[in-house]
Amino acid sequence: MEEFASYPPPFLVDGRLVQPDLNRVTGPGGPVRVEPRVMQVLLVLARRPQTVIPREQILDEVWSDQIVGEENLTRAVSELRRIFGDDSRRPRVIETIRNHGYRLICEVGPAGAEAGRDSVRPVGEPVPEPLLGREGKLPRPRWLWLPAAILVAGLVWLAMHRTVSPSSSPVAEAPPWESPVPLTAYRGRERHPALSPDGTRVAFIWAGDGLPAGCLNALYIKQRNLEEPLLLSAAPGWAAWPAWSPDGQTVAFVQGGGEGVALCTVASLGGGVRELYRSRDLIEGVDWMNDGGSLVFSALDSVSGARRLMTVDVGSLDVRVLDVSSSGEDFQPRCRPGGGDLAWVHRDPGGSFSLWTGRPEENSSRLLAGKMGALGGLAWISGGEGLVFSAAEGGAVRLWTVDAAGGRARMLDTGPQPALNPTISRVTGDLAFEQVTMDRDLVLIRVVARDPWRLRSSSLASSTRWEYGADFSPDGQQVALISARSGFPEIWRGVADGSELIKLTDFRGPALTNLRWSPSGDELAFQVNTDGHNKIMVIAAAGGRAQPVDIAGEEMVLSGWTPQGRCLLVARRGTGGWLLFRVEVQGVGESPGKADVLMDIPATTGAISPVDQSLYFTRPRRPGLWRLEQGQDDPTLIVSDLSPGDQANWRLLDGHVAWVDRVAGAPYLMWMDLDDRESSMVADLPGLTDGGIAVAPGGKAFIYPRGVVVTSDLMVMAQKRPAP
Repeated sequence: MEEFASYPPPFLVDGRLVQPDLNRVTGPGGPVRVEPRVMQVLLVLARRPQTVIPREQILDEVWSDQIVGEENLTRAVSELRRIFGDDSRRPRVIETIRNHGYRLICEVGPAGAEAGRDSVRPVGEPVPEPLLGREGKLPRPRWLWLPAAILVAGLVWLAMHRTVSPSSSPVAEAPPWESPVPLTAYRGRERHPALSPDGTRVAFIWAGDGLPAGCLNALYIKQRNLEEPLLLSAAPGWAAWPAWSPDGQTVAFVQGGGEGVALCTVASLGGGVRELYRSRDLIEGVDWMNDGGSLVFSALDSVSGARRLMTVDVGSLDVRVLDVSSSGEDFQPRCRPGGGDLAWVHRDPGGSFSLWTGRPEENSSRLLAGKMGALGGLAWISGGEGLVFSAAEGGAVRLWTVDAAGGRARMLDTGPQPALNPTISRVTGDLAFEQVTMDRDLVLIRVVARDPWRLRSSSLASSTRWEYGADFSPDGQQVALISARSGFPEIWRGVADGSELIKLTDFRGPALTNLRWSPSGDELAFQVNTDGHNKIMVIAAAGGRAQPVDIAGEEMVLSGWTPQGRCLLVARRGTGGWLLFRVEVQGVGESPGKADVLMDIPATTGAISPVDQSLYFTRPRRPGLWRLEQGQDDPTLIVSDLSPGDQANWRLLDGHVAWVDRVAGAPYLMWMDLDDRESSMVADLPGLTDGGIAVAPGGKAFIYPRGVVVTSDLMVMAQKRPAP
């Protein structure tokens, strides 16, 4: 049996208690949870205090299994400085040695009895290998994780998950724009383009050359007829979502770092950066109101725990929440040129995306497009007569147009690559967008040992096409997944390591989601999204014809099977909101089964414990995982840090629950024993996209979907001019 070294015992750094096995640092303000790799950086520095450790050595020891840039180390050091209250300009704990590395300059010593241990090993002794050892680390994505990348990954994933409704059929027409040509072609990724009102400049985000230490990417402006961009703002952390003021004098943008996420402004010719609003989580989408005196954006609402639209007055800094929907989340707001209308993207608790417009101050709103996949970017046409937005159909992410008055959406021809985040000049009407190349696969994480967790990971059933939506069989010997390797999303079954795959379905078009094994292991249930409708179906694990499950409704979400195996748990949206139903699975030729409401508490996902028949569920637009025991009327909050956006990322089994927690936007896999309610952090999940996690019996292995953006350039399509 392979032996693994234990973690070093707790020790003191600058008077704070460091507990490596718990990934925790305790100081005057109480305990602070530390990301596993950030803790590993601290251990490398603490092994040899007062000694300069080269950056390459730290990267090799902490990220030896992955190919990463130095920005990952810079972010980790920035996070440590935040935890210890350190200042990089006047360091007390960690000193930066320019062009070389870092050294720990504060006092380091044993914790002794303060940590509750019988003995303490000197910190100077060799530190055991990191939490995810050389054979146990997660594969590193070949792109730097940023909030924008997560949104792109989710958008492309949902391309495989939705189809266009009949009212929005994919009809291509001659667009009012010329064919796309490159606007930028720099190395790496150029993201979030924003054309200036007069169309002569573009603001964008790029990890350019020569950025200062700790700056992962920066805000740039480029003249369309010049190659060299102007660096507008480069601060520690990352930047996103630039937006021009109506007069073209100011650019608003989002700046993230170790101390949270801020909404900022800067003069378009350069100058000081002004902070308008600070959030503890991501800000997704920013735009200027037409009067130029306020901004509209999407941020996490501390009351509901969901992302909602807000405005901030640039002068007074007063913030107001806009009530544009009663459930779900809203983001990517865009103001109509010259008018009071607002357009935005809405995601309901079931995961469906839709495009809305209206006037929040008048409590009016109207659906423009629905059932068109993830809507990750939108822009008003210069005259305000319609919108261009990014959506998915048939596995491809494209740009679409729709009239402001509603009607059929029309697809634009932007080429074979995914097209995201459109922007349109108010004066010239020119259109720019991101053209991206992306890969998508599944990551299998095997548990080698626990307490502490020791893991070994690899790709599962990888191909040149996309894989997602995996689930383990009840005995853990098989795996089912959704793959487009045959040209369309289909269900495949194979051995638990991803080998010996057999295709079970031949839908050739519809998007498939929420794949779940039955408790007996004989059947698979899944969801089909086609023609703007959702259907629940069941197929034998050995193959055969898939049979529909009779349940009415266009908006529903399959959660899984009941422990007895003849019923499914399905959340359905009705006039009273989202409720959880237990639906009987009828056999071929049998009459429709019953559909019973499980409780009168609104719910979007659920699972029944086979141990005590307690119902675990999530609630619309509310964070957390809840439990309702038999005979009780009031549910108990079990997991508080499951966000509304991760309601598909939890699984219940064997008296345990696994879920995804977000730390400053970064995803981590968590594990809880429901008997003692003790939870632990299993691993970070780089590149996690939507689609749900899978857990093998006994928690012996996990699967998660990973998206990797390879590269992206900005493209521009000039508006067609009348012939002279």
